[in-house]
Amino acid sequence: MELLDKLNEWDQTLFLILNDWNATWMDPVMWWVSQKWVWIPWYAFLLFVLIRKRWSVSIKRDYRVVVLLVVSIALTIVFSDQITSGILKPTIARLRPSHNEALQPWIHLLTGADGELYRGGMYGFVSSHAANSFALVGFLSPLLGSSGWSLGLFLWAFIVAYSRIYLGVHYPGDILVGALIGWSIGAIMSRIYMRLEMYIR
Repeated sequence: MELLDKLNEWDQTLFLILNDWNATWMDPVMWWVSQKWVWIPWYAFLLFVLIRKRWSVSIKRDYRVVVLLVVSIALTIVFSDQITSGILKPTIARLRPSHNEALQPWIHLLTGADGELYRGGMYGFVSSHAANSFALVGFLSPLLGSSGWSLGLFLWAFIVAYSRIYLGVHYPGDILVGALIGWSIGAIMSRIYMRLEMYIR
Protein backbone atom coordinates (compact mmCIF):
# COMPACT_ATOMS: atom_id res chain seq x y z
CA MET A 1 0.00 0.00 0.00
CA GLU A 2 2.88 2.35 0.78
CA LEU A 3 4.27 1.79 -2.72
CA LEU A 4 0.92 2.65 -4.32
CA ASP A 5 0.67 5.79 -2.18
CA LYS A 6 4.18 6.80 -3.23
CA LEU A 7 3.45 6.17 -6.92
CA ASN A 8 0.25 8.19 -6.62
CA GLU A 9 2.18 11.04 -4.98
CA TRP A 10 4.78 11.04 -7.75
CA ASP A 11 2.04 10.89 -10.37
CA GLN A 12 0.28 13.90 -8.90
CA THR A 13 3.53 15.86 -8.61
CA LEU A 14 4.51 15.18 -12.21
CA PHE A 15 0.99 16.03 -13.34
CA LEU A 16 1.10 19.43 -11.63
CA ILE A 17 4.48 20.17 -13.23
CA LEU A 18 3.33 19.23 -16.73
CA ASN A 19 -0.11 20.83 -16.41
CA ASP A 20 1.55 24.05 -15.25
CA TRP A 21 3.43 24.30 -18.55
CA ASN A 22 0.67 26.13 -20.33
CA ALA A 23 0.20 29.26 -22.37
CA THR A 24 -2.83 31.19 -23.61
CA TRP A 25 -2.00 30.48 -27.24
CA MET A 26 -1.65 26.75 -26.50
CA ASP A 27 -5.11 26.41 -24.95
CA PRO A 28 -7.08 26.26 -28.23
CA VAL A 29 -4.39 24.09 -29.83
CA MET A 30 -4.52 21.46 -27.08
CA TRP A 31 -8.32 21.61 -27.01
CA TRP A 32 -8.37 21.01 -30.75
CA VAL A 33 -5.81 18.19 -30.56
CA SER A 34 -7.91 16.41 -27.92
CA GLN A 35 -11.10 16.35 -30.03
CA LYS A 36 -11.59 13.00 -31.77
CA TRP A 37 -13.61 14.31 -34.71
CA VAL A 38 -10.78 16.66 -35.70
CA TRP A 39 -8.68 13.68 -36.72
CA ILE A 40 -11.20 12.14 -39.13
CA PRO A 41 -9.28 13.37 -42.24
CA TRP A 42 -6.07 11.94 -40.73
CA TYR A 43 -7.76 8.58 -40.14
CA ALA A 44 -9.13 8.58 -43.68
CA PHE A 45 -5.67 9.35 -45.09
CA LEU A 46 -4.06 6.56 -43.06
CA LEU A 47 -6.71 4.10 -44.20
CA PHE A 48 -6.17 5.11 -47.82
CA VAL A 49 -2.39 4.65 -47.55
CA LEU A 50 -2.78 1.36 -45.74
CA ILE A 51 -5.29 -0.07 -48.22
CA ARG A 52 -3.02 0.80 -51.14
CA LYS A 53 -0.03 -0.76 -49.43
CA ARG A 54 -1.71 -3.96 -48.24
CA TRP A 55 -3.70 -4.44 -51.45
CA SER A 56 -0.53 -4.11 -53.49
CA VAL A 57 1.02 -7.09 -51.67
CA SER A 58 -2.07 -9.17 -52.39
CA ILE A 59 -1.39 -11.01 -55.64
CA LYS A 60 -5.05 -11.40 -56.52
CA ARG A 61 -5.94 -7.96 -55.21
CA ASP A 62 -8.80 -9.58 -53.35
CA TYR A 63 -11.32 -7.13 -51.91
CA ARG A 64 -11.51 -9.36 -48.86
CA VAL A 65 -8.14 -7.85 -47.86
CA VAL A 66 -9.76 -4.39 -47.67
CA VAL A 67 -12.75 -5.71 -45.70
CA LEU A 68 -10.44 -7.59 -43.33
CA LEU A 69 -8.34 -4.46 -42.83
CA VAL A 70 -11.29 -2.20 -42.01
CA VAL A 71 -12.83 -4.78 -39.67
CA SER A 72 -9.49 -5.35 -37.92
CA ILE A 73 -8.95 -1.64 -37.31
CA ALA A 74 -12.50 -1.27 -36.00
CA LEU A 75 -12.07 -4.22 -33.63
CA THR A 76 -8.74 -2.86 -32.42
CA ILE A 77 -10.36 0.42 -31.38
CA VAL A 78 -13.41 -1.30 -29.90
CA PHE A 79 -11.26 -3.63 -27.78
CA SER A 80 -9.03 -0.78 -26.64
CA ASP A 81 -11.90 1.53 -25.81
CA GLN A 82 -14.00 -1.08 -24.01
CA ILE A 83 -11.12 -2.41 -21.92
CA THR A 84 -10.17 1.08 -20.77
CA SER A 85 -13.54 2.86 -20.55
CA GLY A 86 -15.85 -0.08 -20.02
CA ILE A 87 -13.77 -2.17 -17.61
CA LEU A 88 -10.78 -0.41 -16.04
CA LYS A 89 -12.21 3.04 -15.31
CA PRO A 90 -15.32 1.92 -13.38
CA THR A 91 -13.45 -0.96 -11.72
CA ILE A 92 -10.44 1.01 -10.44
CA ALA A 93 -12.50 4.19 -9.97
CA ARG A 94 -9.57 6.59 -9.67
CA LEU A 95 -10.74 10.19 -9.78
CA ARG A 96 -9.42 12.39 -12.56
CA PRO A 97 -7.22 15.25 -11.35
CA SER A 98 -9.97 17.60 -12.53
CA HIS A 99 -12.30 15.98 -9.97
CA ASN A 100 -9.74 15.85 -7.17
CA GLU A 101 -10.73 18.71 -4.85
CA ALA A 102 -7.33 18.78 -3.16
CA LEU A 103 -5.68 19.73 -6.49
CA GLN A 104 -8.24 22.26 -7.72
CA PRO A 105 -6.32 25.44 -6.75
CA TRP A 106 -3.32 24.41 -8.86
CA ILE A 107 -4.88 22.83 -11.95
CA HIS A 108 -5.07 24.58 -15.32
CA LEU A 109 -8.52 23.78 -16.76
CA LEU A 110 -10.22 25.08 -19.90
CA THR A 111 -13.76 26.27 -20.43
CA GLY A 112 -15.82 24.14 -22.79
CA ALA A 113 -18.35 25.21 -25.39
CA ASP A 114 -21.08 25.08 -22.74
CA GLY A 115 -19.32 27.75 -20.70
CA GLU A 116 -18.43 25.30 -17.93
CA LEU A 117 -14.96 24.12 -16.97
CA TYR A 118 -14.09 20.97 -18.87
CA ARG A 119 -13.42 18.17 -16.37
CA GLY A 120 -14.19 15.00 -18.32
CA GLY A 121 -15.88 12.00 -16.73
CA MET A 122 -15.47 11.16 -13.07
CA TYR A 123 -12.80 8.46 -13.43
CA GLY A 124 -9.58 8.63 -15.41
CA PHE A 125 -7.50 5.47 -14.99
CA VAL A 126 -6.68 4.66 -17.70
CA SER A 127 -6.78 7.19 -20.53
CA SER A 128 -8.92 5.99 -23.43
CA HIS A 129 -7.46 8.72 -25.65
CA ALA A 130 -3.96 7.36 -25.03
CA ALA A 131 -5.06 3.74 -25.37
CA ASN A 132 -6.95 4.24 -28.62
CA SER A 133 -4.30 6.37 -30.31
CA PHE A 134 -1.47 4.01 -29.32
CA ALA A 135 -3.60 1.03 -30.35
CA LEU A 136 -3.53 2.49 -33.85
CA VAL A 137 0.24 2.92 -33.59
CA GLY A 138 0.64 -0.72 -32.55
CA PHE A 139 -1.62 -1.91 -35.35
CA LEU A 140 -0.46 0.32 -38.20
CA SER A 141 3.31 0.48 -37.69
CA PRO A 142 4.08 -3.16 -38.64
CA LEU A 143 1.75 -2.95 -41.64
CA LEU A 144 3.19 0.27 -43.01
CA GLY A 145 6.69 -1.12 -42.52
CA SER A 146 8.53 2.20 -42.38
CA SER A 147 10.46 3.79 -39.54
CA GLY A 148 9.31 7.18 -40.80
CA TRP A 149 5.66 6.18 -40.54
CA SER A 150 6.25 4.60 -37.13
CA LEU A 151 7.89 7.78 -35.81
CA GLY A 152 5.15 9.98 -37.24
CA LEU A 153 2.40 7.83 -35.74
CA PHE A 154 4.14 7.77 -32.37
CA LEU A 155 4.51 11.57 -32.31
CA TRP A 156 0.84 11.98 -33.23
CA ALA A 157 -0.28 9.59 -30.48
CA PHE A 158 2.07 11.25 -27.97
CA ILE A 159 0.66 14.72 -28.70
CA VAL A 160 -2.93 13.46 -28.39
CA ALA A 161 -2.09 11.77 -25.09
CA TYR A 162 -0.21 14.80 -23.74
CA SER A 163 -3.18 17.05 -24.53
CA ARG A 164 -5.14 15.18 -21.86
CA ILE A 165 -2.59 16.19 -19.20
CA TYR A 166 -2.59 19.75 -20.52
CA LEU A 167 -6.40 19.89 -20.20
CA GLY A 168 -6.10 18.67 -16.63
CA VAL A 169 -8.16 15.50 -17.02
CA HIS A 170 -5.48 12.81 -16.78
CA TYR A 171 -2.42 12.01 -14.71
CA PRO A 172 0.78 10.90 -16.48
CA GLY A 173 0.20 7.42 -15.05
CA ASP A 174 -3.20 7.28 -16.76
CA ILE A 175 -1.49 8.11 -20.03
CA LEU A 176 1.43 5.70 -19.65
CA VAL A 177 -0.63 2.66 -18.71
CA GLY A 178 -3.27 3.51 -21.30
CA ALA A 179 -0.61 3.79 -24.02
CA LEU A 180 0.94 0.44 -23.05
CA ILE A 181 -2.44 -1.31 -23.06
CA GLY A 182 -3.44 0.25 -26.36
CA TRP A 183 -0.14 -0.51 -28.07
CA SER A 184 -0.28 -4.13 -26.88
CA ILE A 185 -3.80 -4.58 -28.23
CA GLY A 186 -2.80 -2.98 -31.54
CA ALA A 187 0.30 -5.16 -31.90
CA ILE A 188 -1.66 -8.35 -31.20
CA MET A 189 -4.41 -7.39 -33.63
CA SER A 190 -1.81 -6.53 -36.27
CA ARG A 191 -0.28 -10.01 -36.03
CA ILE A 192 -3.72 -11.61 -36.28
CA TYR A 193 -4.52 -9.48 -39.31
CA MET A 194 -1.29 -10.41 -41.11
CA ARG A 195 -1.92 -14.13 -40.53
CA LEU A 196 -5.45 -13.83 -41.92
CA GLU A 197 -4.19 -11.76 -44.84
CA MET A 198 -1.68 -14.48 -45.71
CA TYR A 199 -4.49 -17.04 -45.60
CA ILE A 200 -6.58 -14.95 -48.01
CA ARG A 201 -3.65 -14.58 -50.40
